Amino acid sequence: MTNPFVHDFTDKVVAVTGAGGVLCSDFAKAFAKAGAKVALLDLNEESAQGNADEIVAAGGVAKAYKCNVVDKESIEAAKTGIDADLGT
Repeated sequence: MTNPFVHDFTDKVVAVTGAGGVLCSDFAKAFAKAGAKVALLDLNEESAQGNADEIVAAGGVAKAYKCNVVDKESIEAAKTGIDADLGT
């Protein structure tokens, strides 16, 4: 698969929701290939972490976060973690 992104995302932080699944994990991997530091958010943190591990193994920067996107407190907690771990 070729990278569909033509933009350079070097040193940018990208948060991908639903990143424990197939489609959104592929988005996360594509952002990582374009240079982004990727936060993989999902209710299933284990699945998101597995996808983050694949990105890291390929030389990218990624971290998984448990997040319920319909719960404001969960989103705020994820953002706090992302800011601390990957930057703003």
